[in-house]
Amino acid sequence: MEPIKHYKNKWDRFTIIMTTLVLIVITIAVIALYCEGGLWLQVTATVLLLFAIIPIFLRPLSTSYDGEKLVVRFLCYKKVYSLSQYTPIYIEHFSTTKAVRLFASGGYFGYWGIWRMHLNGRDRWDTLHSYTTSRKEDCILLMPKEESKHKVLLNADGRWFSTPD
Repeated sequence: MEPIKHYKNKWDRFTIIMTTLVLIVITIAVIALYCEGGLWLQVTATVLLLFAIIPIFLRPLSTSYDGEKLVVRFLCYKKVYSLSQYTPIYIEHFSTTKAVRLFASGGYFGYWGIWRMHLNGRDRWDTLHSYTTSRKEDCILLMPKEESKHKVLLNADGRWFSTPD
């Protein structure tokens, strides 16, 4: 069994700027709505707070690899992907150009969520679950060996799956 390898998710510049701006705008809006008073304004402020807080729990923090499985860790839970059910494919950078967000974050705490995009130069759209936080870092695409599973994209060290020269 290989020693466990760890990868700490990093943010690219766009993610840092987007997250900072959104949090500042939501903070100002919540303060203004609470100060204004009224039940509907306070309910609106609470909904805005939920939009700001929930993504914190959905943002991937790190990935680890032990030779048999990849584990994506979040703030309160983790997802385990067995490599007996997936084929890992190295992707140099995650490109959001020509990609459609179905239910995904486009820079707010990363690029996690459900995306629709072209993969590996194919002429058809693929739906995948992304746990990436930076477009500048290497990615691993997990292609399922069964059609019932979904494709998974995550930031990880590309050397984990590269063949030695």
